[in-house]
Amino acid sequence: MTGIMGWAGFPWKLYNDIPSLIGYTSLALIIYKAGIGIINRFFCYTNRFSYEWYLVHILVFQVVKHVAENHVPVTVGFAMCLFLSYCIAWGYGKLWSQKVQKK
Repeated sequence: MTGIMGWAGFPWKLYNDIPSLIGYTSLALIIYKAGIGIINRFFCYTNRFSYEWYLVHILVFQVVKHVAENHVPVTVGFAMCLFLSYCIAWGYGKLWSQKVQKK
């Protein structure tokens, strides 16, 4: 439902927050309850800077889309977006935690 609302455009894009929240929460719970140790540790580690990832992901996606559009396949561009936004969020989280600790 979230994907359809996102692709449908303007008025529907405004109302996709609740379905997104329910969908992503359900997926996270299913993955966590599966009990695969390495995946659970990855998500627990990522949780340390998930807010920073939320803050930077759209900017990174837009920059990669602008730079790589028509130069790389869509799947490669998407993988680049995920990897770069994850790394930038991790660095931003480290920078922010150092600044907070200095106070």
